[in-house]
Amino acid sequence: MTETMASDPFGCFVGAPVAVAGQPGRPVVAIKDNMDMRGLPTGAGLGRVGPAAERDAPVVARLRDAGFGLVGKTRMDEAALGAAGDNPHAGRTENPAAPGHSPGGSSSGSAAAVASGRCDAALGTDTLGSVRIPAAYCGLVGLKPTRGVLPMAGIVPLSWTLDHPGILARSVGTLASVFEALAGPGTGAGTPLRIGVPATVFSVPVEAETARLFREALQDPELRACCAPGWDAEPTRLAGLLVAEAEGAVVHEALLSAADPALSPETRRLLAFGRDCGSGRLVRGLRALREAAERIDEALGECDLLATPTVPAPAFAWSERPPPDQAVFTAAANFGGHPAITVPIGLTRDGRPVGLHLIGRRGADWRVMVAASRIEARTRAHLPRHDAQPGA
Repeated sequence: MTETMASDPFGCFVGAPVAVAGQPGRPVVAIKDNMDMRGLPTGAGLGRVGPAAERDAPVVARLRDAGFGLVGKTRMDEAALGAAGDNPHAGRTENPAAPGHSPGGSSSGSAAAVASGRCDAALGTDTLGSVRIPAAYCGLVGLKPTRGVLPMAGIVPLSWTLDHPGILARSVGTLASVFEALAGPGTGAGTPLRIGVPATVFSVPVEAETARLFREALQDPELRACCAPGWDAEPTRLAGLLVAEAEGAVVHEALLSAADPALSPETRRLLAFGRDCGSGRLVRGLRALREAAERIDEALGECDLLATPTVPAPAFAWSERPPPDQAVFTAAANFGGHPAITVPIGLTRDGRPVGLHLIGRRGADWRVMVAASRIEARTRAHLPRHDAQPGA
């Protein structure tokens, strides 16, 4: 059964939110607007309305087949190229956990829909952190699985090299139930986990309260922290952005080559930069991604998981410019396809959520979730309220 839902005060959805009923007791999941959902257009945050999708993307079909309720479609940054949640065509999405602040992106509507209680979980896509950044800003759990575990078919890409489907939820338990329906059962139980703090953390300026909450979250006898090798975070983030822009220019080549208003001037500028970057610069960028992935593998040879803050600072106010380094910790997990998760660890003094980010070995998705659940159990009392009103 499909029905139109009530109003959308946080700007989570594209058009009127539409609900598809599932089996009683099953979570309700929102769908990002770059994923095909049968009967609804797939907009990918662009300034156009396409035809209705004839079939679900496989990740959507698996949830429908498993009896999950569906809510679609959620707003996103234009072409998934951004992390602010302010779409020039659809408008701004508010952060329910920190009104007046960005919800992050590009899976902005997915995060806001979960954080505002409109659904239990949501699907998003993650190129350099586009699931994990909004999850952290909105006080949610966000998982980017191992590359290839979830199919990209039926999803408008930004970068074939870096894109992953992912999940946002209010708890690790809910996220795990969605992941099991999508990828099958698994286990992550085992001995106490060694969590390495890569040297990268100490080379990036981190906001003081974020750094404090990060240190406190790792003070757990079952999570043995140790030092680990790191990677050159900022140069590799920039290399990842270049690759995303270059591949996105191919994805949207027709729009880019024409004076089509479906692309805003800023997105057109970013894609044109990738299109015109030159083969030498692109090859060097791809090499930088490969080297960073190798450094992560090296670090994971000495510990089970790597921990960083998810973002160097909590959600920024709309009156501020988006910080350029939002993906400085999250991007590297996309380079080698490692599973990564963010879990909320508390609030700043002014009430903005802070997340802790874990990276695991390829294929160790369930182990990453087990570690996140241990951290969640210690910090759950500090989770944000989800009853705020936009602009309050």
